[in-house]
Amino acid sequence: MILRFNPPVTVGEHLSPDLTFLIDVSHSFIPIHRWKRTSYIFRPFVKVVNATKTGSLAGAVVDPSMNPITNAHIVVNANGQTYDGYSMKSMYINPQLGDTLYPGQYWIPGIPPGTYTAYSEKDGYATDSARVSILKGNYYFQNFVLIPN
Repeated sequence: MILRFNPPVTVGEHLSPDLTFLIDVSHSFIPIHRWKRTSYIFRPFVKVVNATKTGSLAGAVVDPSMNPITNAHIVVNANGQTYDGYSMKSMYINPQLGDTLYPGQYWIPGIPPGTYTAYSEKDGYATDSARVSILKGNYYFQNFVLIPN
């Protein structure tokens, strides 16, 4: 797939060109209703973050028996901005981490440096939270254990 950006993505002076492009497929399909049929146009919703100015939160969401919990919601509230993601339902190759994300694992890039409270939640489970310290250009690894209600 080739992505062309309009307007083009530019990197300002004295900034690193180490950019991470995140494509949110859930916001990328636009319905077109014609002649009693619905079709879709794919227009990628792309978020660009400078990997050297922000940090990432990564880890796994498991139950007390260490079984992965998929599709759990992980949230970090940083300076009034919400950064969130979901634990993987299937295996995902992540070139930015240089690794593979397996079911139950997550990765949230583009978080500004600072110390925040992160939490994981899923229906049918008690919420788990932790204090996380995000450093620019680094990963903070935090696992969450969700206990069934």
